Amino acid sequence: MRKEKIKIVEYAPSAANPKMLVAYTVNGGRLDLYPCDVPIERCRTKGRLFVTGSGLFFSLTKRRGLEQVFENFGLARRTPGRHCHNGVRGCDYPQMRDYGLGYCHVLVCTTFHGPRPVVDGVRYQCDHKNGDVMDWSKDNLEWVTPHENAKRRAILRALRMCGRDPRKMSYAELDEIFQKYTFTNPGASSR
Repeated sequence: MRKEKIKIVEYAPSAANPKMLVAYTVNGGRLDLYPCDVPIERCRTKGRLFVTGSGLFFSLTKRRGLEQVFENFGLARRTPGRHCHNGVRGCDYPQMRDYGLGYCHVLVCTTFHGPRPVVDGVRYQCDHKNGDVMDWSKDNLEWVTPHENAKRRAILRALRMCGRDPRKMSYAELDEIFQKYTFTNPGASSR
């Protein structure tokens, strides 16, 4: 099913931040667009990539102006029988193929929450709070340690087993649950 593109009638740099764009849609809506940090050498297009806080991507080119662009799935996802979630044959995570194959959730998390942290050799992961890999809005994403990400997956699994759908819960409610069930390692020293 093809998604309907949001039509932009006017756009300009933001007065508050010249790197940002403010765009207006056909139906009178306003979009604040933030630049995604994508290395130019990895792009297959000459456009600059922008994203909204809700995870909508837009490309700005000299020839076509500002237009909405959509995510893609890797070849293994599109080939029947070639998909599994463990990373061996494919990936459930959508990418921006023309922009260096960056995963949508990582691009949004980097744009709004800063670069991926690496602390004491531990490379942080981008967590979807509600467990929905197709929801890459800025409020649903957060950098967490691999250990914390595994704990959150277990909490989401337990919520689903109890009949609660994390996708229908507010992000604040999920944050509260994650905080409540965050346990410290008893063998670790406290600072």
